[in-house]
Amino acid sequence: MLNSGMPEEKPDTSKEFEINLLDVAIILVRHKKLILIATLLTTVVALIINIREPDFYTADAKFLPPQSMSSTSAILGQLKSLDGLGLAMSGGAGRTGDIYVAMLKSRTMQERINNRFSRRGEYSSKSSATTEGEINAKMSVNVGKDGIYVIEVIDIDPKRAAMLADGYIEELKLLNDTVTASESFQKAKFLEAQVLRAKETLLAAQAKLNTIQVKDKSMQLQGYADQALEGYVLKSISEISQLKMQVKSKEIQLSVLSASTTSQNPEYIRLQQEIGALKQQIGISENNAVSAGRLSESQLDYVKRFRELKYSEAIYNQLVGQREMSKAVDTEAGSTIRIIDAAVVPKYKSGPYRIRNVMIASLCGVLLAMVLSFIIEAYNRAKKIPESNAKIQYLQNQLLHWR
Repeated sequence: MLNSGMPEEKPDTSKEFEINLLDVAIILVRHKKLILIATLLTTVVALIINIREPDFYTADAKFLPPQSMSSTSAILGQLKSLDGLGLAMSGGAGRTGDIYVAMLKSRTMQERINNRFSRRGEYSSKSSATTEGEINAKMSVNVGKDGIYVIEVIDIDPKRAAMLADGYIEELKLLNDTVTASESFQKAKFLEAQVLRAKETLLAAQAKLNTIQVKDKSMQLQGYADQALEGYVLKSISEISQLKMQVKSKEIQLSVLSASTTSQNPEYIRLQQEIGALKQQIGISENNAVSAGRLSESQLDYVKRFRELKYSEAIYNQLVGQREMSKAVDTEAGSTIRIIDAAVVPKYKSGPYRIRNVMIASLCGVLLAMVLSFIIEAYNRAKKIPESNAKIQYLQNQLLHWR
């Protein structure tokens, strides 16, 4: 009677498949043979594979790239009057460390290494691509915080690993010298053409001014009665010459940029707009000089010729200075790569780690066997439940009969 008002307790069927630690232990013990066989099988297979794998050795060599970047950058930083020419000169002088990493991993470098060691008989393969891939997979390059590059080569032969590490540095030096020489030739050719063109312009301007002076020997700026007018004209000549030098700078920069991009490039369009604005400013300055100068026609012609001469002289002197500085930059850029530590033949192997590999394989075998044990246990329990068993039979029929 006391329990008549209380609800009747029903058995909790949700705990039918509840798994606790004791259940896990029972399942594992029940399938101990499966776990043991799977573990032994994976251990034996991993042991056979690791025994068959040969020992490999790691040799490393350290080098320091040319340290001329800082001084070269300082020289180029002084060349601000002709920014476009400074850009054209920079070339390999500003070569960063990433470039040397790219050079070491380039196809050209792999071909050089392939040819170098194929002639020695160190590597033999039916195709060049196979050898390149084989060697490339054994090489890695790292850059330390101190700027020192470390080339590591892994090979089953310790002597060959050391030879490959040294070979990479030697071929890098040759490739770097080749690239630097090509860049220096292109820069020298470009600058020489600019100097010759500026010299011709200077001689033509001098000839035109001499022609006017021959006609009228009294034609000199110092002959003006108004000293303020004389100072104004000379100032205008200086300002217009500076503007024309800026136009020349932008035009050279535009020509350099056009070799590697299209006319739709934003930087290309920006330079064109700047050149147009400078030319417009030159026109305004020339008109102001003419209107404010109160000069006669012969004096005006003389001022124009004199202005052209000064402008041509400034351009010519600047280009000559650029050419001399370019030679100094090229000399520093050609500094050789310095070897810090040459590769030595390694005495001890760097792999494979057989014990570690076998232990990992054994652990994977145990885990897979445990998972399989739980799957088998769940399957056996499900077959004892009518509803689950019917579903299992349905799945088996569907898998056996595809139609």
